[in-house]
Amino acid sequence: MQKVDFTVAIPTYNGENRPPKVIDKLREQINTEHFFVEVLIIDNNSKDNTAKIVQNFII
Repeated sequence: MQKVDFTVAIPTYNGENRPPKVIDKLREQINTEHFFVEVLIIDNNSKDNTAKIVQNFII
């Protein structure tokens, strides 16, 4: 199991457009290749497509 260097928590409610933008910004960070980042998206019972969109980012 990989050691987590830090965790980014993204809470959202009906914010289907926000998680992809935050994840893209995290990917754009420079000199972070040696860090293992855990990203948690906390969906607060959204009624939009948040869950479906977030599924596309799961690896």
